[in-house]
Amino acid sequence: MISLTAEPVRLRALGVAVGLLALAAVDLDDPGQARAYYATAEQLVAALVETPATTIEGLKVKAEAVAWCCASRSDFGLGVTSSERVIASMLLDLLARGGGT
Repeated sequence: MISLTAEPVRLRALGVAVGLLALAAVDLDDPGQARAYYATAEQLVAALVETPATTIEGLKVKAEAVAWCCASRSDFGLGVTSSERVIASMLLDLLARGGGT
């Protein structure tokens, strides 16, 4: 069963970072800005995938990241697998909980 207690600080911090990145005013036509943006995004996605969600709050953070990854599909800079990797991580986290609701 997934706990309803507060999520570990790391996952919450990653969620805040994704939110800030989503709000960033980035000129994707500028190669330097685009590289920095996508490098940061890739690091965040990797950290989200590596960090298990053990609570509903943690799963919400990952779900919000999936929504952000899918919203960026029009520019394809995050690659076609970003959202799929976060979804797979969420499913593995649920499976690791050993059933229940």
